[in-house]
Parts: sequence; C-alpha cells; structure tokens
Amino acid sequence: MLFSYRAVNKDNKEISGHLEAMSRTNAITLLLDRGYTVLSLEAESGSVLDISLFPRVRQKDLIIFSRQISTLFAAEVSALRAFNLVSENIQNKYFRDILVDVAKSIEQGFSVEKSLLKHQHVFGDFFVSIVAVGEQSGTLPRSFKYLADHLERNADVQAKVRRALIYPIFVVVVFIAVMVLVLTLVVPQVSSILLQSDVELPLVTRVVIFLSDFFQQNISFILVSLMTLLGAFLFYVRTEDGKKSFDSFILQVPLAGRLLREYFLVRFTRNLGVMLASNVPIVDSLQTLSRSMMNVVYQEMVHGMSVQIQQGVKLSVVLARNEYIGKNVAQIVRVGEETGSLQKALHTIADLYERQMENTVDLILEILQPAVIVVLGVAIGMLIGAVIIPIYSISSGI
Repeated sequence: MLFSYRAVNKDNKEISGHLEAMSRTNAITLLLDRGYTVLSLEAESGSVLDISLFPRVRQKDLIIFSRQISTLFAAEVSALRAFNLVSENIQNKYFRDILVDVAKSIEQGFSVEKSLLKHQHVFGDFFVSIVAVGEQSGTLPRSFKYLADHLERNADVQAKVRRALIYPIFVVVVFIAVMVLVLTLVVPQVSSILLQSDVELPLVTRVVIFLSDFFQQNISFILVSLMTLLGAFLFYVRTEDGKKSFDSFILQVPLAGRLLREYFLVRFTRNLGVMLASNVPIVDSLQTLSRSMMNVVYQEMVHGMSVQIQQGVKLSVVLARNEYIGKNVAQIVRVGEETGSLQKALHTIADLYERQMENTVDLILEILQPAVIVVLGVAIGMLIGAVIIPIYSISSGI
C-alpha cells in the first residue's frame, strides 16, 4: 500500500513524503527505523494491487535513468545538470515530473540521497541506500551503473517467473470462458430437441443440460457472487493478517511455491552482496532488504536476521536456522565468512539459484503445458460428446 506521511526527522525538521508498505503498522515501523517522529500517516488510493490505471514508474524507466545518470556523472556533469538533462529525455510524464522535482531539490542544496528519498515510493530503500553510499564515497557513477546492472538482472529474473506462472493462468481463464459460452449459448440451442426426443439421454448429457440451465437461470447471481468473493479476497489480502496468510500460502503451492522461494533467495543474496560491496554495514543492509521484500514472510525473516546478527550471531548460523534458506546456502556463506569473501559467496549463491530457477521454470512448463492440453481436450471432448451422441442416436432412430 502507498502511504503519504508527515514526520519530524533527526534534525527536528518537519518533512513529508510517500512510503510503500504492506500495512499501516508496517509503515509506522519503517518510519521509526529511520529515526522519524510520525505526525500523520494516510493511505493513498494507489497501491501494489492497483492495475496500470494509475501513473507509475516501470523498472525499464529506472534502468534507462540509472544508465544515463551514470554516464553523465562519469563525464563529470554536475548532479543538477545531470538530472535536468535526463528528465528532458524521459517519455514517462509521471517519472519526468519526479526527476524535475529531484533536480529542484538538489538546486535548493539537498544531497542526491535526500532528494531521491522524497520519492522513496518510486526508488525504494535499496536504490537510495546504494546512492547514499556512492555519494559519501565519491563513487556515484559506479553506484548508478551498479544499480542499472542490478535492475536489468532483476528484470530478467522476474520475466522468468512470469513466464512460468502466466501461461497456465491464461489457459485456465480462457478455458473457463469457453466452457461458460458453450453452456450458455450452444447447449440451450439443442437441449430442447434432446429433451423432447424419446431417446434416453446419457448421464453426462443430463449433467451438461443441468449446468446449462443453471447458468442461464442464475447468471446474475453467479456474477454478483464472483465479484463479491473477488472483492472480499482483495480486501482481505490488503490487511496485515490477510497479506501474511496469502504470502505464506503461496510459498507452499507445489512448483509455484518452489519457484517463488528460489526467486526470493536470488533477490536476497544478490541484493545483500551488492550492499556489502558498497560498504553498507550488514545490519543496515538486512534492515533495508527487509523493507524491499514484497513477501511478508521474507520481510519478517530478513528483519529477524538483522536482529540476530546485531546480537552477535554469524550470518551463516542465522541462515542455517531458517527453513526457507537451507544448509547448502549456509555452508557457502560460512566459507565466504572464513575466507573474507562473503560478497563473492553471496553472488555465487545468486548465480547458482538463478540457474536452478531457470530449470524450475522449464520443469513447470514441461509439466503444465501437456497437462493443460490433456485436461482441456478431455473436457471439451466430453462436452461435445454429451451433445453429439444423443443427436446421433436420434438420427439413427429416424
């Protein structure tokens, strides 16, 4: 959900901005973690559940922006001039307005980090944290290039996940639509003839005719019920308990849950490796990553890791205790800790599980494609047979 807030920062200055969070409680926690005293917090109409009816910044826009800014900074163009130049070439009007506002903020004397933080709902904690480190160390060109590479890699991973999940969902929706159309438009045309004949109708034909009559007589009730159930579901998953229950359930779904667990593991290890390479302390890195996780289960899991490491527990030990991580990952991390190459170990894990995720995608498609075709063929065959067989019996008796 998207929240607008007013707060007092560590310098006792009143600030305002937007924040993406899973719930109101979570939003307050994120603001308190930044050292803010919350004055007001209101939910905006746009949220992660909104479909593209609302203006948004796509990942592609951020990648192009990061590449262009990196090039301009490498050419020693000032931050103000760089943001003004990039904003002129951005086609997304919503994003262009944001970059213009960032440029104005820089012109007023704010740092790049502070200027981006005003639009944290667009850039995110991870993005702003990497920029902050680059600004402090004088390596902003490298930081933005790193972000562009990271966003491109993340977009590829997301595309693989979508490729595995969208196909079966699309086929099932189309199948249901075709079945409903056949039951409401085709079957009624022949059911009266079949019912008036003296031929004894097979059980499957009687079932099809019953379903056809039911849909015709109760179509309004069915549509209202489905819309009500969908609305209730969307409302429930926007609540704190509902979001957590749904995120926990989806991780347990066969194949799809495995794919999502691998995706979150790739994202976690890759992002943590990037932040550690940028010299962000591990506790701060984990706290930032916990806010960037879209799944509540992983959000709480990563936040719990930061608490344990703050208490002196090693990362490898924390990972070994976690049911969603596994001992293999913990062992690679332990070797990285012992050899002083933790960042390399995390990137190795990300590469390993990204390849494994590709295999999972292929496995899902190999299983689902023929399975969906068989189920679709059998269902349509039964539907056609339920109509054709009685008609054939009637014509044979004439």
